[in-house]
Amino acid sequence: MCALPRLIIAQCLLTALWSISTAAARDLVLSVQWPAAQSQAPASGRLLIMFAPVTVAPDDDVRRLLTPTTDAIAFFGHNISSWRPGTLQQISLFDSGFPYARLADLPRGTYRVQASFEPYLSYRRADGHELYLPAIEPLEPPDRASPTRTPHRWRSTAEIVHWDGQQVPGTLVMNNPIAHSATAADTPWIRSLRIRSERLSAFWGRDIFLGALITLPAGYAEHSKVHYPLVVRLSGLPRRPPDWREAPPDEGLSITSGEWKAQQAGWENFQYWQASNTPRMIIADLQHPTPYGESSMVINSLNSGPYADAIRYELLPAIEKEFRVLQGGWARFIFGVREGAWSALAWQIRHPQDFNGAFAACPDAIDFRHFGAVNLQQDDNALFDIGPHLQVPRPARRTKTGRATALLADVMQWEKALADQSRSQEIWDRWEAAFSPVDQDGYPQRIWHRASGAIDGDVAEHWYQEHDLLGLVHRLPPASIEPLRGKLRIRIGDRDEYFMDNAVRSFEASIRQQYPELELSVDYGRDTSACWTGRHDLSVEAARQRHLQDILPWALERLLKHAPEGASAQAWRY
Repeated sequence: MCALPRLIIAQCLLTALWSISTAAARDLVLSVQWPAAQSQAPASGRLLIMFAPVTVAPDDDVRRLLTPTTDAIAFFGHNISSWRPGTLQQISLFDSGFPYARLADLPRGTYRVQASFEPYLSYRRADGHELYLPAIEPLEPPDRASPTRTPHRWRSTAEIVHWDGQQVPGTLVMNNPIAHSATAADTPWIRSLRIRSERLSAFWGRDIFLGALITLPAGYAEHSKVHYPLVVRLSGLPRRPPDWREAPPDEGLSITSGEWKAQQAGWENFQYWQASNTPRMIIADLQHPTPYGESSMVINSLNSGPYADAIRYELLPAIEKEFRVLQGGWARFIFGVREGAWSALAWQIRHPQDFNGAFAACPDAIDFRHFGAVNLQQDDNALFDIGPHLQVPRPARRTKTGRATALLADVMQWEKALADQSRSQEIWDRWEAAFSPVDQDGYPQRIWHRASGAIDGDVAEHWYQEHDLLGLVHRLPPASIEPLRGKLRIRIGDRDEYFMDNAVRSFEASIRQQYPELELSVDYGRDTSACWTGRHDLSVEAARQRHLQDILPWALERLLKHAPEGASAQAWRY
């Protein structure tokens, strides 16, 4: 018996009815074949079958159309164990689907149907658990990439199918390997660095690599004795420096097109980088993917591993050894957007002396009382705001006018259809992998039940004690407050798409009241839900493409103000 509110009881009854009706659905068979290939061994992983109406983006890969918003297409997921190359899978039942739980509920019609398969690797983690998770993207540039490496995803050709409510005719063949993307080749301006992390490799039981794309300042080669300040960007898995282009926009593009504007912004960034008045610094775009996703929180996580320690004690020293970086936290800065912004603030707060400032643009929730639309410290249910007579679904995303574009319950169903066990590599699963304790099966504990929304109070308390940034500030010893003065700089839209501005407002109010000496800097983009980076005079997209141009002058100001006696504050200012 479900001891839950009425709507959730109804969901439990629907689940029971689904289990009763599965026998009637056994004739809904899909056939999928993985072709033989000499280098492939049997694999376990996640199979997706996707249905896009033929009139929806007919030239796009169907996989690119997956979204939990009103533009959603239907798809269904299924776990497969030991799929041998060259064999056929005939699937009658799926683990989960979106937006329909059952294939039988998919409206009849003509669709482009495509299958994709992501093999899982076996990880024998140091805590004794064996997990099956997606492969981590390699960090090699093109000249070091192995041509024999097995692709980590496969997909079929999209087939036009008339769905009659009973079967998909023919066989979908997984004949299109999706190769690993490669890091951009080194240039006189851009260098790549890759290291094997001892800490992460020991944690995961297989080789784990970290990397960085290094953007060198103008004059780096000529001024061979000069050491430079370091600006760290937490990006997840960049393959080339963001918004960087060493040539003017391509000929033939309309100057009103989005592509021309993006190329022009990259070209302007390159010109800015060479200008005589640009601060001469080294930019390091860190590559820190995990098996739970290409973008990770840079923390020590019970599920993902000691990423903070690996970067602090392995990757950053490797960068300093390979390139001419000034020593000391006074000459280091850190920034990012979304997850990277949250991580930049977390790093600066936990280690006040490691960096001279953290610039956070549209950070993820920094006060867990406002984790999107959920209060993790007070709410009993995440998906519904429950009163004595009504329960209102909570939104997950919105436009700047306040219109909801996705409900949290739908996003939960969407991620579950993509993969179970927090393996979808989407945002809520990534947060659970970063913040949660380890469950008995070795996978992350759910912060709430994905179908009912019931919040696990013990998990929520663990999140708060270990990772709530406002709580972390309040728990700092008094000696750690002064070193944070003026170092926290936050920018966010006042109607953030994911409601994260509410967490920033709460964080700001609490800090200004209790720690005015921190000199917290916060600004809000007017009437914007997109990721706002801090320019009122430009469009959101244009400002984001020029984000570095806002950070470097601020970094220079702090460098000159806080350089210790005898430090090199002039040699790099040529």
